[in-house]
Formats: sequence, structure tokens, C-alpha cells
Amino acid sequence: MFDFSEKDSCGVGFIASRNIPPTHGMTLKVLECLANLDHRGAKFADGTGDGAGVLTEIPFELLRAELEELNIQHDSNKKIGIISCFFDPKNIDESIELINSQLNSSNIRLQYSPESFTGTELPYALEVCEAVLDVWEAKKEKPVIINLPATVEMSTPNVHADQIEWMGSNFNNRERVILSLHPHNDRGTAIAATELG
Repeated sequence: MFDFSEKDSCGVGFIASRNIPPTHGMTLKVLECLANLDHRGAKFADGTGDGAGVLTEIPFELLRAELEELNIQHDSNKKIGIISCFFDPKNIDESIELINSQLNSSNIRLQYSPESFTGTELPYALEVCEAVLDVWEAKKEKPVIINLPATVEMSTPNVHADQIEWMGSNFNNRERVILSLHPHNDRGTAIAATELG
């Protein structure tokens, strides 16, 4: 049995239930464990606040519901995955050309995340996101995920929610955007930030 007051510096913890379906209560227990890792080693090891996190199974039911809502046909026998791309600024044009050639023959959803979103003036954050949407030629039929992080939780949940609402209301073409939230738990208010956002 896991001791939820445990505050050791390192390692990996697993919480699992073999014959019980996933529940919100289980997620809350996991977040409680994560909150106990709120120390310098887990929180600021790389200077970003991303030292500790929660890994869950892929939420297939949620993905299927999203695909159905977007009228996207998906063969359940096909694999689903997430790809992260890091570009060398010197080769950005070549990188974009290579990715675009692959995207034209695939059904891949792109995601952009402005890393310091909560510390950036909203009009500028919007300008950057709109530029990405334009370069990636986002449209209603091929929307891009804009993932807005509460980077090192610089603001309270209500301010974060106001920022999300402002962004969602000010995109030039909201239909080409799937808005996604990426809360952090530096203040211990990630759940509130998610629910308000």
C-alpha cells in the first residue's frame, strides 16, 4: 500500500487497479502523490517546473468521441500516437518542407504550445499562435491543437481561466483551432485551473 505522505526525492511511483475501471478518484489520489513531490529536485531540475508529472494510458474513448464530433473516420485497428518535433532554427524551412510532405499523405493532427503562455502578454501570444496556424495552413477541416500551458503556474486559477477565455474568443477563425489546456501544479491549484479553464 502506498503511503500518500511519502516525500522521497526520486523514483517512479505506480498506482494501478487491475479489475476496476479508471475513476476520477484514482486521478485525485495520483495528484495527491504528485503534490508530495513539490521540492526542488522534482520541480525545478531543468529550470522549467516540468520535473515531475503524471503518465496515464491513452484515453481512447475521449479520442474516439473527439474524432466522431469532428466527423473524422478512424479505423480502430490503426495505431494512435503523439509526435514531438524540435527544429534547428538554421534548418527550419527544410524541416517544414519535410513535415508538410509527410502530412499531405497522412492524417496527423498538429499541436502548438506557447511555452511561456501565462507570462506573455495575451495579444502577443495570440499573434504567435495565429502565425503558427497560418504556416500550418489550419482550417476547419484540418484544425490545429493550440495547447495553452499554465507555465510554472504564474497566476491564480481565475486569472488563468480569464486568459483561456480571452484566447478562445479572439482567434481570427476559431473553427480552425482545438483549444487544449496544460495545467501545472506549482501552487497546488492545477485541478482548479483545469476546471475553471
